[in-house]
Amino acid sequence: MILCLLVWAPAALAVVNVESAQFGEPEDGLSVSAEIGLDGTSGNTDKFGFNAGARLQWHRQSHTDLGLFSYRYGKSRGRADTNKSFAHVRHMQHMNPRITLEGFGQAEKNEFSRLSFRGLIGMGVRRVLFAGEASDRVFLGFGAMYEHEELQPRSGATDALQSRLWRGNFYFSVKHRLNEQIRVVSSTYYQPRLDDWGDARLLEQAALMVKLSEMLDVKLSLEMQHDSRPPQQVEKTDITYATGLELHF
Repeated sequence: MILCLLVWAPAALAVVNVESAQFGEPEDGLSVSAEIGLDGTSGNTDKFGFNAGARLQWHRQSHTDLGLFSYRYGKSRGRADTNKSFAHVRHMQHMNPRITLEGFGQAEKNEFSRLSFRGLIGMGVRRVLFAGEASDRVFLGFGAMYEHEELQPRSGATDALQSRLWRGNFYFSVKHRLNEQIRVVSSTYYQPRLDDWGDARLLEQAALMVKLSEMLDVKLSLEMQHDSRPPQQVEKTDITYATGLELHF
């Protein structure tokens, strides 16, 4: 029954939020969450979408390792209009209850924003600004990352097809448990180019999760991505909102 619900749920957020699944202190050992969905219409409007995502976490004493993966594909009126994938790995060394050192790597592609490949590696520091009851948390993170990007050629576009540069990585995250069933997460990322702060990316990811059982959540998601200098023929801002089901085990 759970598998059927996951398969027929509306498509969930394509980029996995690093913060969304973990409330409270992590437990030792391996934990996994997964989401998969199909959505579509036929008749006057023909549309099909598929997405899948997974999060693996391993925690032991003062170390936490994460692996995040997602893929999304969609067609409208018989033509593909979505094809993007994402993989992220992160190691966290908890120095004390307030300070965590982080190292991470990421790879992604997005056919319809001309992104053939983006790979990055970085590190930083994460600080707990507030720790309240009911697992409420406020975090501030800051660091830097090295980015390699390859773009798809497109007729009429004259921008460089490859780039290598350093960006800052700053984020602000809030986790709030409204009650035993409802949780809210918001994460805002700001990533300026270090040698030209006018070239910056802004990402907002927010989710509201409603607990159905110990293993299953309903998730309402909103994501906004803004690039001050996107590739030519690509819009500066993308907004995605979705509902889905998330399984934890």
